[in-house]
Amino acid sequence: IVNAILLIVSGVLFTFWGYRSFKGVLFIIGFFILAYTAFIVLNSLEQQNPTIYGSNRVVIYIAVPVVAGLIGGFILKALFKVGVFITGAYLGFLLSNIVLGFIQDASPNARLGTQIGLALVGGLVALWMEKPILIVATSVIGAFDIAVGVDYWVQSGFTDVFGVLKSTGHLPALSQNTYIMLGGFVIVALLGMAVQF
Repeated sequence: IVNAILLIVSGVLFTFWGYRSFKGVLFIIGFFILAYTAFIVLNSLEQQNPTIYGSNRVVIYIAVPVVAGLIGGFILKALFKVGVFITGAYLGFLLSNIVLGFIQDASPNARLGTQIGLALVGGLVALWMEKPILIVATSVIGAFDIAVGVDYWVQSGFTDVFGVLKSTGHLPALSQNTYIMLGGFVIVALLGMAVQF
């Protein structure tokens, strides 16, 4: 539930204010990445040794992710051009998965090459054409995050499509609910672009 809420909130921020507040968005991305990573590490350590944190468990589970998140936020904000590249690369990666959904007989190496190639192209183009690519990328990525977050509750199959596509390399049959969610994703992405341009 927390992940779904975070996806929706960060998705709205990305979709409609991604370019205008990109440094702030980068801070939030860096915060979430390192805070969540710290939480996973803490959880993993606790599963190996359930008494590792003793009576300080709650404090550790709050303080460590917050400190790690702040460090991650400041690092990513300071590395602005890296953030621009990563955002463009993520857009390229998303587009590669859409393209690969229509190519039924691609070998695993061809799939990986396509994903890496389009991610690199997306990152490089974002560095070259920063404003328009960042607007498109933040709108699409944000709309995707919103759709994944909403799909947690509505269970349309939207999220499952990408899991099946990733594991089998084939686009599965889509239900009416999945088409509705896909349409919503596209509409929200286009609205985000319209607001940001």
